[in-house]
Amino acid sequence: MNRILVFRRGEFCYNSLNIFSENLAKALISYGVEVDFFDTVKEGVFLMPDERIRDAGYDAAIAFNAGGQHNAYLNNGRNAFDAYDIPFFNYIVDHPLVHHGNMTSSCQNYYVICVDGEHKDYIDRHYPEVKGAFFLPLAGKEPDDYTGQSYGEFLSRPYTLGFTGSFDDFRILDEEIDSYPVLLKELINTQIDILLSDRSLGLEKSLDMALDAMGLKDNPDLDYEQCAVSTRIVNRWIKAYIREETIRYLVLCGEPVHIWGSGWDKMEDVPDGKMILHQPVSYEKLPEICEQTKICFNVMPWIKDGMHDRIPTAMLAGSAILTDGSRFIDSLPDGGRDMMCRYDIGGLEELPGYAQSLISDPEGLYDTACRGREYALKHFTWDVLAKQVITIIESVK
Repeated sequence: MNRILVFRRGEFCYNSLNIFSENLAKALISYGVEVDFFDTVKEGVFLMPDERIRDAGYDAAIAFNAGGQHNAYLNNGRNAFDAYDIPFFNYIVDHPLVHHGNMTSSCQNYYVICVDGEHKDYIDRHYPEVKGAFFLPLAGKEPDDYTGQSYGEFLSRPYTLGFTGSFDDFRILDEEIDSYPVLLKELINTQIDILLSDRSLGLEKSLDMALDAMGLKDNPDLDYEQCAVSTRIVNRWIKAYIREETIRYLVLCGEPVHIWGSGWDKMEDVPDGKMILHQPVSYEKLPEICEQTKICFNVMPWIKDGMHDRIPTAMLAGSAILTDGSRFIDSLPDGGRDMMCRYDIGGLEELPGYAQSLISDPEGLYDTACRGREYALKHFTWDVLAKQVITIIESVK
């Protein structure tokens, strides 16, 4: 592995995607890989097939949440990545249906990396245009100059409970759903009801169950594109609903919840003083926030066989992570699941009491945080992930 082209894109979602690109690049460089960047904003969305690609000898190109595989063509219309035998990897951090338009491409040398094993399986079943799909959850970022902490330093952290993430009002999505044709609206609402009744289900399983319940599996009036629209909005709705519901339960634990993220001032009927709002921060500031927090709270964005990067980032900052679980977490080697404090999104009425029990046992909390950090250093850093990315790339060359 000698040289890789990494894509940057516009700043959104707290600039997380560009931070991912930079963290991956630094780790690849530490393994002796030469990394070039292509900025789709500064350099334009069209990657011209000049000598920069032809003569660079890239072993691969990689982008987070797509960008580039559609926009590089030779004069004869052939995709440049195919012409120069450069595998293009799209590292997606959402369900594939969120990126439905980017799952197909004229690029035949097109691969996808997913943060959820169910997402990989979905691509294998529904997108034959993708040459290969791989499962690899994102890594966490350690705070700069982290030197460890004593028990006393842990106790002196200014925030007991912290959460980083935005508020998305599912009620606004209800209005959008009401504007859809009757059949599609019924399918969406049926799928939502199924997910709320069994929160262990992934999106595709809930869609199959909804189609069965409505007798629509072989309905000629409902094609795959309509199902894609249905599941995309279900994905947005269920994530927004569960995030709000979970925070509403968490604030009942008796300890104020500090939140960094936009939109939370729009959430109504919160007990006074139980939700303390801070200004949203760039993704690169999250390790610093985690380093000041005893318990970092996480709500999975409907990941059922994977892990959100909030988890390893909190662990690397010496914070105890309080998260819902997944099959991936349950199967972690070396007792990894026991390095995390886990709650059940199917039994949220127990969350306030569980959070309070953690807060009431600072020595146990400190022990969990220390063991979690050591585990994350071994399994969840960008250096570890970069080595896995190299293995993936070499497997297709």
